[in-house]
Amino acid sequence: MKRWAVCTAVVLLCACSRGGGTQAPASGPTLPSAGAFKDGLLYAAVKARLAGSDIDSTTRISVMVRGGVVTLRGTVKDFATKEREVKLVRGMRGIAGVNDELRVGRVGPSAAQTVSNVELVAAVTGALVAQTGVNVGGIRVRADAGTVTLVGHAPTAAIKATLLAAARKTPGVRNVVDRIAVR
Repeated sequence: MKRWAVCTAVVLLCACSRGGGTQAPASGPTLPSAGAFKDGLLYAAVKARLAGSDIDSTTRISVMVRGGVVTLRGTVKDFATKEREVKLVRGMRGIAGVNDELRVGRVGPSAAQTVSNVELVAAVTGALVAQTGVNVGGIRVRADAGTVTLVGHAPTAAIKATLLAAARKTPGVRNVVDRIAVR
């Protein structure tokens, strides 16, 4: 009985998928073509390969794949990085070609540097609050590669000096830029 039900279901599915001469075409979602599916797999493989080589490439290099041809766009820090990334993709299996549209130029901070800057801002802010015992809402803390900038207003010169000293003593701080006004 089960075998008969399975056979009937298969026959009905085949009949529905072929479509008769007078049936209207089925409306609804269409499945991607085999080429689009292959391009999607290549896209994922290229992004993974680039990330394995340089994690920052995930945000700096745009990847597009059409018909097995990969287009790389974005900005890299130097020609050596550009050549390495393009060569890495060209050496991949299943790639029909590579369009190199990478530019060499100034790039922003790396993901690791951004995380480090955020951690430093949190550490300095904590040190300021711990040292002064007051809310430092009037002071904004910015960090860039170990240089901390304090911007805002302090109620007295003594509190300003305490804030600057606390920032300088925070581990990871190499330099403090004072933009604190006393009011």
